[in-house]
Amino acid sequence: MPSPGAIHSPAIRASRPVLGTLAWGQLRGGRSTVKEQFTIARQATHAQLAAMPGILRVALFGPLNEPGGPLAYRPPPDTALTRDALEQVTEAGPAPLVGHALRCWCFADLFAQRDSVSVDPEALCLSCLLHDLSLADNRRPDASAGCFAVHGAGVATAHLEAMGADQPLVTRVGEAISLHFSPRVELDVSVEGHLLQAAAYLDTAGFRIAQLPGSALRDVLSRHPRDGFTDLFTGRMREEARARPRSRAALLWHLGSGLALKTNPLDRISPPKHLR
Repeated sequence: MPSPGAIHSPAIRASRPVLGTLAWGQLRGGRSTVKEQFTIARQATHAQLAAMPGILRVALFGPLNEPGGPLAYRPPPDTALTRDALEQVTEAGPAPLVGHALRCWCFADLFAQRDSVSVDPEALCLSCLLHDLSLADNRRPDASAGCFAVHGAGVATAHLEAMGADQPLVTRVGEAISLHFSPRVELDVSVEGHLLQAAAYLDTAGFRIAQLPGSALRDVLSRHPRDGFTDLFTGRMREEARARPRSRAALLWHLGSGLALKTNPLDRISPPKHLR
C-alpha cells in the first residue's frame, strides 16, 4: 500500500509544508514538533473562542430557523466511486462512524452552499465518506503510525488508485483527509479539506453550529442519527491520544476535546427515536 507521501501533492514542493498536508505527513509521519504543537494549540484556542458564542446560543435557545438564507439537503453524487466508497465505509463500520461520514457530507455541502464555495461534489463526497476509515475496527493503524488522519489518507488514496480514479482526484481526497483534523484549514490550501474540517468539527464539537439553519440541521440528523457516536468517538480519541502522543488528536484531547464532544448541542437537537 503506498504511503500518503507517494501522492504527488503540490505542497510536497514547498520548503515548509503546511501543517497537516500530505507533504507534512510525508515529512513528519503525522508527529508534530514542539513548535507545531504550539501552533495547533493556538489555532485550537482561537477556534474554540470563536465557536463558543454560537455553541452557547444554540445550547440555550436552540438553532435559528434560517441564518444566512435557506439551505437544503442535497444527496451525495451518484458515481461509481462514491457508491464504492459508501460500500467500503458501511462494511468497515461501526454504524456510528458510518453515520458520522454521511453527516459530514451533508454538513460540508451545506457549508459550501452557505459560503458560496465552488467545489467538485464527487471529490468532497469521497473525502467525507473515507476520512475516518482508519478509525474502523479492522482498519486501525499499527503502532508505527504517527497520526490516524495521515494514515487514513494513505488508506483512502491507495483504495481510490486501485479503483482507477484519476490522480488529481486521488490527491485532492488524500489532502483533505490528511488536513481535516487540524483546527484550521484554509481554502487556498484545500477546498475539500476546508469544508471537511468544518463539517467534522461541527459533528464532533459543535463548531459553527449557529451558522446553519435549524431546519437543515434537523433534516440531517433525521436522515443520519447520532446514536452511539459521541461515546464511540470519545473512546477512539482517548485511544489515539494514548497510542500516538505527538499527533494532532492527542494534543487536542489533552486540550479538552473530550468535553467538547460530550457537550455538542447537536445531541440536544437530535430527534428522539420514536419520532424518526
